[in-house]
Amino acid sequence: MPDIQTYWVGGPLPEWARQGLLGFQQQYPKQSPDEQRNFWVLPSRIGPNNTGDETLRQMSEAADAAGFQVKIIYDHLDEFAADMTRYDGDTLRDIIKWEMGNKGEISVKDLTNYMVLGKYGGMSLDLSIHRTTTEEQQETHTTAANDLRSLDNAEFKVPMLAEEGIMRHIGNPSYSSMSRNPENEAERHDLPHLDVWATYARPGSKGQEVMRGAAEKMVGNYADLVNQGIKDGKIVTRPGQNGEFDRNRFMLAVVNMETELGAKWNPRDDDRKTVIGHFAMSSLYDSIHGVYGEPKTPTHDTELGRVEVSRETWDRITWRTAKTSDQGVVVADLGITKQYQNSWRQPNNDAVTRAMVSNMRLPGEQRPPGFTTPPPGTSTQSSPTPSAATTPPSQSPRAGSPHSR
Repeated sequence: MPDIQTYWVGGPLPEWARQGLLGFQQQYPKQSPDEQRNFWVLPSRIGPNNTGDETLRQMSEAADAAGFQVKIIYDHLDEFAADMTRYDGDTLRDIIKWEMGNKGEISVKDLTNYMVLGKYGGMSLDLSIHRTTTEEQQETHTTAANDLRSLDNAEFKVPMLAEEGIMRHIGNPSYSSMSRNPENEAERHDLPHLDVWATYARPGSKGQEVMRGAAEKMVGNYADLVNQGIKDGKIVTRPGQNGEFDRNRFMLAVVNMETELGAKWNPRDDDRKTVIGHFAMSSLYDSIHGVYGEPKTPTHDTELGRVEVSRETWDRITWRTAKTSDQGVVVADLGITKQYQNSWRQPNNDAVTRAMVSNMRLPGEQRPPGFTTPPPGTSTQSSPTPSAATTPPSQSPRAGSPHSR
């Protein structure tokens, strides 16, 4: 039985999340004392030395009841950064502080998922997953398989929602599927529609390499947007310790709403959900191709190179899914089902203020301070937008076609 990793970023746990933890204990009980059951958390408010927070106490109680160990995300950022070639723990703290101040809990969860599986491996599962019911088994003509036989000899597994429907320029510096790199023209890749609510990476395997690469690429997406904003004069930065802005840090004072980073920050922006999905999933697609891709003949005279993942490889590294409703998806190999409830989404009724985009990190700060913003909604779910095959691209110049979230 693999180690199980699950996550909660945001406010207090609702009852269904508590039941999700208990469900994992029942469906995937430990078969060895060495197996880990980890609950990675970051409450909206947390005091010095991780004390004095009622939400954290509640999370710990729920974890204890389900046989999980609470791990506070902030405490492990330096460990995660050690696997990155370009970024350090300060970079991660900057990003997470900024996201937590701007209702970006789902992005913190996605980045943490990549970092945790990249560092430790195991199976990550959303708390909104539950065991398939008899009715779902009958509807999809499957039987529940709770012994994880589908992981025999597997290195990496993610759910495949459809065999096609996603288009992306693999290796493009941008997260956006519509952006082009003039130095490396290419035809876009036609990709299967993946999601990450159940992901497996065997320790020491290529699967762990995929997740490490996805984590660093996702951080690079932030760097790309910040640097582009600085270049365009649309982002105001605070100087670093030497009086110059460190381009691997995220010490921002003002972000122009008309930038892509502004779309990610602004809860009222119609493109926000698309940007959030692109951010996480583009990183995964690029990393999968970096690890499992095979060189192919370029499709354009100015294309520097092209790698593609074979159909046989996609079949090997994905779980096939079956739909039980518009929002219900079953992974028969794991005996689990997922309901996309969009619980992480925020109501668009909060007035946007400049204070919401105050500097990500104060110069000389040694540890992220406690958060004092009102607790936002909770987030553990990976929520899909319609695939590019069925939905026309956004008309906004900032965002590409809907991705796989």
